[in-house]
Amino acid sequence: MVPDVLEGERRHEEWSRRVLKNLSQLPLVTGDTLALVWDIERDNVDDYYVIAAGSQLVWRERARTEDWERFNEVKRLLKRKYKGRFASLTPTEAAAKNLLGGNTFATLKPT
Repeated sequence: MVPDVLEGERRHEEWSRRVLKNLSQLPLVTGDTLALVWDIERDNVDDYYVIAAGSQLVWRERARTEDWERFNEVKRLLKRKYKGRFASLTPTEAAAKNLLGGNTFATLKPT
């Protein structure tokens, strides 16, 4: 059991180091209006949230279940970075299902 706890702590520390924290981590994105999509990529080891503006990758980080508060945090950062060009951040159905998990009180507002 202790190895599982240590592995969980290690993964959380790794997530904390790689998570979006400041505006300088975000790329320059072209376009007058940015309608961003929040999706989820699944592989054999980890799941990742992927934010894109059309075909351009904006951000990628490891996904966690019931992470709807993280969605709202990232949305605030995106609004600050892209200002008036930010139109929306819309989760795909698969991403929304993961973000909300079993939390019936959580909400995901695109804008």
